[in-house]
Amino acid sequence: MTYPYTYTQLPEEGTPDPTQTDTITPDDPEVHFLTDARNGFSELSQMALLWEVQHRWPTGSRFAYNLYRHECRLILCGPPGTKPAIRLSREGVMQGCVWGMILYELGIMSLAEHLQQSDSSILQPWYADDFSLQGPASHATKLFHLLCRCGPSMGYYPEMVKCWVIRPL
Repeated sequence: MTYPYTYTQLPEEGTPDPTQTDTITPDDPEVHFLTDARNGFSELSQMALLWEVQHRWPTGSRFAYNLYRHECRLILCGPPGTKPAIRLSREGVMQGCVWGMILYELGIMSLAEHLQQSDSSILQPWYADDFSLQGPASHATKLFHLLCRCGPSMGYYPEMVKCWVIRPL
């Protein structure tokens, strides 16, 4: 099955992944790597989102389609007596939408699964657009580089300024 968005740059199944290493050296410390995406909710591709929801949650796909098939309207109110500005968006999920969190997570689930398949020795908890890695530093670094390479095709842009590496003493 091919996806209608540009996520096809990922390696085919069965091909060796350069991020996978078999040896852990004693001087490779265990780290916890924290990162956040650049405005993750509004960067997500709506086409990719609706595709994922259709295949992962068929009973909710009609609701998601009806909610996100048109542009989202954001009304910005200024000082009293001024005309409000109306912004239209065809990407991402609406912040404040009750279903936004669920739909966002469904939209990036294939990215999370690809990262998990690339290196299953790394613990990878996700919460919305916050992502963390825990494991050997060399593995975490390679997996983060894979995220930086594959994430933008899904609308996930990791921000280097919001990245932290925690190493226990």
